[in-house]
Amino acid sequence: MSDILAVRIPDGALLALPPDYSLVSMETVRALIRRKAKKLKLLGVPILGMSADLLIGAGCVAEVETSAVSLGEAGLAQRFTEAVEKGEIVVRDATCPAIHTALQAAEKGVPYMPLPGVLGSDLVNFRPDWKVENNLLIVPALRPDVALFHARWADEAGNVWVGRRRELATVAHAAKQTFVTFEELRRGDMLEDELLAPGVISSVYVAEAVQAERGAWPLGMPGVYGVDDTHLSLYAKAAKTREGFQRYLDEWVLTPRKSFSPACVIARLVEGSRHAAIGASSPIPASGCFLSRISNPQLRVSLQQRRAANPFTEGSRELFDLAGQGRVDTFFLGGAQIDGSGAINLVRAEGRRFPGSFGSAFMYPMVPGTILFREEHSRRTLVPKVEFVSARGTPRALLTGKALFSWQKDEKKFLLQSFHPGEDAKSIAAATGFDYDVAPDVGETPAPSDEELRLLRTAVAKQVAPDYPDFARRIWGIN
Repeated sequence: MSDILAVRIPDGALLALPPDYSLVSMETVRALIRRKAKKLKLLGVPILGMSADLLIGAGCVAEVETSAVSLGEAGLAQRFTEAVEKGEIVVRDATCPAIHTALQAAEKGVPYMPLPGVLGSDLVNFRPDWKVENNLLIVPALRPDVALFHARWADEAGNVWVGRRRELATVAHAAKQTFVTFEELRRGDMLEDELLAPGVISSVYVAEAVQAERGAWPLGMPGVYGVDDTHLSLYAKAAKTREGFQRYLDEWVLTPRKSFSPACVIARLVEGSRHAAIGASSPIPASGCFLSRISNPQLRVSLQQRRAANPFTEGSRELFDLAGQGRVDTFFLGGAQIDGSGAINLVRAEGRRFPGSFGSAFMYPMVPGTILFREEHSRRTLVPKVEFVSARGTPRALLTGKALFSWQKDEKKFLLQSFHPGEDAKSIAAATGFDYDVAPDVGETPAPSDEELRLLRTAVAKQVAPDYPDFARRIWGIN
């Protein structure tokens, strides 16, 4: 849907963009690169970050007016820096208050506004459009052709909600057109809600709003998901060279990326279960089970490491007793190594010592629906034979960051059921150290539905956060 907005932003447009901390429509920025936009004039409101660096590196930009272009803690905006040094773009240096003042002038429909200060700066000497009168800087109005940003909500009346990011309201008022991507659609009219209204930009100023879930990624949406610092670091490292930047574009911008959620796969795997027990440090299995419980309220989910209201009054012994009685039918195990026989190793491998086997030696053979889960999928982790057998059992499935395998009881062998987006049968074979069979209908793992993703970000996130706070903060931005 963000491609719709990218088509409506003409080449050569003066495009106003917010800084990285203020709701950037990254999905539309990527769409502009895919449509090969040209000669854009970027306006930082009041500074620019990753969005501008991407557009500049992709050759979409002719001019930039801003107070700064920076990736913040990730360092310099390397594509911007190189383009300026090589004379590939024109930069009109400004200062933050001057940009705000220029937009406020356009907002009020006046040709200019005065601004105190600034006069001692060399910026004034390089801005012939700025005038000085009576020791005041006279800043001409700035009216962008397009203002573009992301929002938490849009409603059925066409309004959008940006909360405390009121500088976005100023640029929306000043611009000729405002295009917005948003996370969620709310029913009704938010202007009728006295609590929401102060954070609303009226539909009077919004030319078009389209839904783009996680549309600010890898930047954040407060209260929904946080900044993906790992990805920002990855980008900053890649963008140091033209070759690295092009590889980044090829992988993350130009190639359509399909969605995959291990929690959603787990939710489908545990359908029909009565009691799922979650061991230590397992936030993704917990998320999947809580998601499944929404459609199956009869599913009992017991978290062994629950910080409050722990379901076991006799410690872990009670969990083992329940498993021994057949009262637990789903459990999750991982391993430093997993082999083709389904054995797992939690003790030692390649000269390294790991924490230990915990209760796996008992739980694996006793729980009929044990699901093996290991995000890393490589020949280092999926091996022909584990170096130490912590536990053996009959797994229901093996889920990794690349693929989903079922278990064939008669053949005592894994069966490749599906590969995740970006993988294929050949890449799975190359990354797997043990032999396995391939299902005749093997194909891509089904993508999560919009409703599943919504539930993960809302109801499931709230259930998981108290017991896995770091995970919830990193994935959903919940503090």
